[in-house]
Amino acid sequence: MHSPNFLNVELAPGLTPDDLIFTETAEYEKGFSDYFDAKLRPVLLQENENRLACLKETKRRMRKAIPIIAAIFIVAFMATARWSTKDNAPFLRIAFFAAALTYGWTRMPKINYRQRSKNKILPIVAGYYGFLTYREESPILDSFLRDTRIIPPGDPTKRQSTDHLYGTYRGTPLESWQLTTSRGSGKRSKRLYSGLLIHFGLKKMLGETTMVKFRQGTSNSALFDFTVQGLEPVSLEDPDFEKLFDVYSGDQTEARYLLPPDVMQNLKELSVLFGGVPVDCCFTGQHAFISIRVQKPLFEPPPAHKAPIMSNDIHAFLNQMHHIFRIIEDLDIDRR
Repeated sequence: MHSPNFLNVELAPGLTPDDLIFTETAEYEKGFSDYFDAKLRPVLLQENENRLACLKETKRRMRKAIPIIAAIFIVAFMATARWSTKDNAPFLRIAFFAAALTYGWTRMPKINYRQRSKNKILPIVAGYYGFLTYREESPILDSFLRDTRIIPPGDPTKRQSTDHLYGTYRGTPLESWQLTTSRGSGKRSKRLYSGLLIHFGLKKMLGETTMVKFRQGTSNSALFDFTVQGLEPVSLEDPDFEKLFDVYSGDQTEARYLLPPDVMQNLKELSVLFGGVPVDCCFTGQHAFISIRVQKPLFEPPPAHKAPIMSNDIHAFLNQMHHIFRIIEDLDIDRR
């Protein structure tokens, strides 16, 4: 019998396929359990073997590293005692640097395992829909981020845009990134944004810009104060929505057309899905941008000492895509 709590099962070297079961919990997940059995479970089983091999290699390196690091400091102390002065002790600095490199060498198997694991699992999960393609990294131009009006571009050299998914849903171009933007360096470095950016096309050219700002949490208030200039507040007929969001637009009628009850409900549920995080939107031209400030990216593999089971992340991903698809359907102006 399928157990919904298999995420809590600790995987042992003798893991069997029955230890990995996906239980469908919603209508939009219908068919994924069969897909999981055929496509994803074999990969997770192999990743568990890779995890065990990673732990074994890490232990082997640690056994070698401990005497190496000890020898480094013994030599450094001897050299310092013989040749260094009170004001000049370069040998200890060199020893700490060499020890750090040696320690980094012991961690490389775990780092490589986690990166490879994510790059294998996310494309398979996204492949369930049949029209989404995965790209590990995909640069985003400053001009594109400025068009979103909800994400500060920051320094292009410090920008990270990963987990790029792209495809076409019902004739609508759709893509998403896990995005981080920053500015400054060293102690002055400041993270401006970290979260999920979703972009899809609109079939009708909008006459004005409409923006939706999340009221609570760490949204980009200063950015919104600038980008909503020239736009007017919009009152909607959903008091629960207005408790969470402020809406601004250059066209009151168009804004209400873009935010029917179903779209407002999906935006609220997207925030709840990720623990009440800020969700911001911009509708402009023929583009829709949605920002979700997720605290932890989906499908980040657990540490190597834990099993590579991602049931919760799979449920969250399918739920997230379900809401995005519904918003796209509701914004298909030609059908309304």
